Amino acid sequence: MTVFGFNNRRDAENLSHFSKTMNFERGRKIGAPDGLETILVKAPSDGIDAKASGQCSSAQCLVVHIADDGEVVDNTNEVEVWNFTEEDVEANAYISCFRFRESWVFDGGVGVDVKHVKSPAAGITGTQSGNYGDNMYSATCTVRVQDSGTQGSASYIDAFPSETIDVWNPHPDKILGNVDFVAMYDGSYWFALLPNSTGRIFLTPAAGISARTGTTAGSATCTIVNTNGPNMSVSSETQTVYNVFGSAIGGDVYITAKRNDNGDWIADAEDC
Repeated sequence: MTVFGFNNRRDAENLSHFSKTMNFERGRKIGAPDGLETILVKAPSDGIDAKASGQCSSAQCLVVHIADDGEVVDNTNEVEVWNFTEEDVEANAYISCFRFRESWVFDGGVGVDVKHVKSPAAGITGTQSGNYGDNMYSATCTVRVQDSGTQGSASYIDAFPSETIDVWNPHPDKILGNVDFVAMYDGSYWFALLPNSTGRIFLTPAAGISARTGTTAGSATCTIVNTNGPNMSVSSETQTVYNVFGSAIGGDVYITAKRNDNGDWIADAEDC
């Protein structure tokens, strides 16, 4: 069964008039109404073969969507996608397809291409000036694929055969080492789609963090603390943390901090 996705209710209702019955007009099957509907799909593990000698190849692909937080989520619905290009579609590649009557077609358009990747051990340094495009850093990341499980319990392993891509970090916050995240391809380069986190635990330096003076926040270089459930480990990574409170924050204490719209880390609670 062919499954269609729509951006508005009108097109969905129009399709229902066609899909419930087999209609013929002058000996020709009437398909889905013409339109500009597009969907994002994930190619199967063996990809989709290129068009050869005028013959297109097709494969069953998982429909995906991008959640409000930017995460790419695989759905359970599958659609048949026809490859209208002379290039193979890579295994597990995310591609954009358009509807042509009853069929979903991939024509090689840039669309939205995303990959699940893991950062290298050294991580990826953030954009130093805090402005997109200025002093941006990249690193070679390992492409990851889903190994087993379902939503909420999926496990991921390194792609085999091994695959790496260079990913640029446009965010002011450093992406830590050996963490999984989503990268997006803009037609020329891969960019980290999401900041690494919106909240972190830090260990303050021995001198602590000075209090705010008037409208100038105190600041100090603090050490990032990683957590895995109840387990905590002090990393070798550091980050500037600002103190907007009127009193100083003590030295060698654990604090939590949140990132504001500018990408700055602001202390919001300390160990008492």
